Amino acid sequence: MMRHSNDATSVQMIVNELRNEAYDPVLIHKPQNVKTPDCAFLPEDAFVLAIQTEWQKELFEKFSSTVLCIDSTHGTNAYQFKLITCIVPDDFKKGIAKQHYT
Repeated sequence: MMRHSNDATSVQMIVNELRNEAYDPVLIHKPQNVKTPDCAFLPEDAFVLAIQTEWQKELFEKFSSTVLCIDSTHGTNAYQFKLITCIVPDDFKKGIAKQHYT
């Protein structure tokens, strides 16, 4: 899904595309070295991108009152950003990823 040779520009382009879809899956986007009002509490060099598809939102609303698990994984990219995943169990007690943050 790379849109540009510069990763930050590519991510911004993808975020812009996602925000223009019928359902906007972008919950939070804070580019690195940019201050944003909704992430004013974070250091300027922090990067945050939270995505939740419409399907994930529906399942999150349905199952999150029971159990919410959060997993943080490191070493998934060249920038040392952590990947944080929220998971809730479905009707069959199988985990389903609900949001992804990086």
